Amino acid sequence: MKGNTIFIGGLVSILLVGIVGFIYKEKYFSSQAPKEEIVSSFSEVKSDNSSTIKAITKDRIHQKATIQGNITSRINHKDGHVFLKVEDHTGSIKIVIFKDKKIQKESLIEGENVRVSGTVEEYNGELELIVDNSTDLTLTNNPNNKISDEQVGSELDVVGKIVSKYTHPEGHIFLNVRLENNQEITVPLFNNMKFASDDYSVFSTIRVIGTLDKYNDTLQIKPDNNQSITVLEKGNESKIQEVEIEHISEQDQGKMIIVEGFVKNIEDRNDGHLMFDLESNGNGIKTVLFKADSNEIKGRKDRIIHAEKAQFPVRVVAMVDIYKGELEIIVDKVLVD
Repeated sequence: MKGNTIFIGGLVSILLVGIVGFIYKEKYFSSQAPKEEIVSSFSEVKSDNSSTIKAITKDRIHQKATIQGNITSRINHKDGHVFLKVEDHTGSIKIVIFKDKKIQKESLIEGENVRVSGTVEEYNGELELIVDNSTDLTLTNNPNNKISDEQVGSELDVVGKIVSKYTHPEGHIFLNVRLENNQEITVPLFNNMKFASDDYSVFSTIRVIGTLDKYNDTLQIKPDNNQSITVLEKGNESKIQEVEIEHISEQDQGKMIIVEGFVKNIEDRNDGHLMFDLESNGNGIKTVLFKADSNEIKGRKDRIIHAEKAQFPVRVVAMVDIYKGELEIIVDKVLVD
């Protein structure tokens, strides 16, 4: 009886080893399967967030990734496949569009800016993105490709230039960004994420990955986290137009300007905001420096208070606004000449 038990136990062990070996082989050597088999399994691949090309590494093979960049080359294969090379500011990657996917490829030409979602694969030692369907390819510099209400709730990946910014009384920062298709959209940087206004100067080119939302009839892209907004090129704020106080008008609302004047009638409020008048040549305008949850605001307050006491003029970078029917400017920087 004991001998039968040992025999049966040994037989079960052999069967288990065989099954485990089969599973191991199927799981870990499936990357050697022909291209057609890899393509057929795309629908099972877990989706991933947008990223830079540099961030696509071998540990993301078989995962979904989304990138945005310029098409720098195109190769039409004799079997009907198309191979693109797409570059962003961090690197380049091959994009593979197989013939059997029946994706329209005519507009995918060199020089176009494109947003691509695909599955990360490796072929001949080179990482590539395999495109699964037509919705995974979007030309982003097409003037007709406007962001619309229908996309609210979607994850977007955009590149644009900061044309103005506004600091909210509660410390939030709102960037007005002109996209590559010339559409302007708001990017809110909420105070709980501890963004610093000085990191996002006017005229900077930025990349934003976030969720499209609509607030007070305004479309805005909310970054998912601090890593979801990247400064691609620092802006030169010296190019902001300098305006005399007497020439500031309601037509300038939302515009960034540089203005110079003497500080008068400071009100350093308990809530941390600083209110004062900026005056020059007999003209004045209400000026506001809102509190922010960072140390960067303290130096501005100190310079403004010292300027009033010493009675010398200050130059500020500010956004023109209208509050309760009254023209005002909201300070972003106090310039040190």
